[in-house]
Amino acid sequence: RDRQNKSQLFWLGYPYYYAGSITAFLAILQGVTGMLLAFHYVPSAVGDPGSPTQAYQSIQAIMKTVPLGALIRGTHQWGANFLIAALAIHAFWAFFRSPYRLGRELSWFLGTILLGIALAYSFSGYLLPWDQLGYWAATISTQIMRAIPLLGDWIAQVLLGGITLSPVTLNRMYFYHVCLLPVICVVLVGTHLVLVVLQGVSEPEEAWKPPANPETQIGKQEGPLFA
Repeated sequence: RDRQNKSQLFWLGYPYYYAGSITAFLAILQGVTGMLLAFHYVPSAVGDPGSPTQAYQSIQAIMKTVPLGALIRGTHQWGANFLIAALAIHAFWAFFRSPYRLGRELSWFLGTILLGIALAYSFSGYLLPWDQLGYWAATISTQIMRAIPLLGDWIAQVLLGGITLSPVTLNRMYFYHVCLLPVICVVLVGTHLVLVVLQGVSEPEEAWKPPANPETQIGKQEGPLFA
């Protein structure tokens, strides 16, 4: 307990260590707001050319008629941006501080996969409103995917459900966003958190390394604050 109490100064001195907890909080917030939006969203892009689709109309209804709908959608939309930012900070810290060299290779590997899943979440969710912004952003993204050697065209066809964006594409993106990715994410996040609990929090060397001058060692930590 004494070591844990002394660690409070460490956490205050290294605020970027909060990025992992902030990421977890934002992920939970995204899940809650996403479930609330799913009650009113209609994943259908079928309609006459030039006319609003049911997907677009359902988003407009959420924003205008559903109580607190605009707040919930805004929270979900901006929460996705903050989630990517927090996850990127968490990943950059893990890379530059190199905690994966201390027997934490699996945690680093899972974290890297989770970063890719977060980007996949953003890609699939961006298209769900089926508006001009999401449509052309998805078109550009799939063209970039096609540039991948050998597998590019195949990956694009799997994501789109064809060679171009169509109503089938929206159904696939909705499936990825609310069914496939959440299951994968829960399994990987759970494993990642279990490893953090078992291995402890990796600290920078200066948080526990004794200073060079023996006279200044009084009251300093002699080892890591966490095992």
